[in-house]
Amino acid sequence: MKGTLSENRKSIIFIEVMASYIGYHGTDAFGAKQIEEYGFQDSSPDCWLGPGIYFFESQPSIDGVEAAEWWVKNFKRYSQWVILETNICPSNVLDLFGSKTDRIKFDKVKQALLKKHLEAGKREIDFDVNVAFLLFTRKVDMIRSLVDGARLDRFTNFVVGYPQIQLCVTKSQCIGTPKRIKEG
Repeated sequence: MKGTLSENRKSIIFIEVMASYIGYHGTDAFGAKQIEEYGFQDSSPDCWLGPGIYFFESQPSIDGVEAAEWWVKNFKRYSQWVILETNICPSNVLDLFGSKTDRIKFDKVKQALLKKHLEAGKREIDFDVNVAFLLFTRKVDMIRSLVDGARLDRFTNFVVGYPQIQLCVTKSQCIGTPKRIKEG
């Protein structure tokens, strides 16, 4: 059968790249001590890009440090927080921000999963795109995506109000030694 999920899964090929990224991770003061002592721990599997360790990245018009600070102060509301900076060196990346090829690849898998969901008699509105990310996290070291931080506001619309580049690192051995760059 043409276009099945298993066919799409077999056709997912990742080119190894030796890129390096600088990531910014916001956490509470206790979490920072735990990370410094024991290393980073994966988030839960139901996070938006799947299980992994989340970082913000900077680009010319996007400030990763500012995004990490916004996360700890406004979303998590930590009374004592730390921003950690680290080097990330993944071998293969699903780059939904910088690669049209990867976006097309992701969309094909997502559409195949949606088709199976609908064929099972379920409603489209109940489809959870997280399932597609779960498939990819098994095959890549990192997922890179542009997200809208304003989606967590109650006044969201179609305009990207607070663009952030998020990195979901699925293999902790890609992460260098973190250093504290900001505390509050």
